[in-house]
Amino acid sequence: MEHNVLLHIKGIQRYEGNGPEAIELSTEGRLFREKDCLVLTYEESELTGLDGTTTRFELRPDNVRLIRTGKVRSVMEFIPGQTNQSLYDTGMGALLVTSRTLKIRDEMGEDGGNLSVTYHINIENLGAGEIEYAIVATPL
Repeated sequence: MEHNVLLHIKGIQRYEGNGPEAIELSTEGRLFREKDCLVLTYEESELTGLDGTTTRFELRPDNVRLIRTGKVRSVMEFIPGQTNQSLYDTGMGALLVTSRTLKIRDEMGEDGGNLSVTYHINIENLGAGEIEYAIVATPL
């Protein structure tokens, strides 16, 4: 069953040599079951710099996949303790992104809940940092 949900999303980025940067937003999204996963999807906004992009989280018992389509395209897979490489395509070029999942807390159910993903990131072997997403989904 599909639910419209209110999402409160907080993203914190910590890059070497800089203080933490946080972005918080509330937006509407959808939460539904699809085959072997729970799916959370929403449209990005100008606030995140990703307007024209749809973000989709696929939640499975052993991993979380973050898929972006539209203006920005990427697929990142998070498995605790594992490293993943992917391309982050901005439409003006693609960047190689290497991520190592530090922690996942998945308390999301078909009626809402919480999800957090923390990972170390390296972009084109140049910039290294840590990113944390925290999402709270509440049924509308």
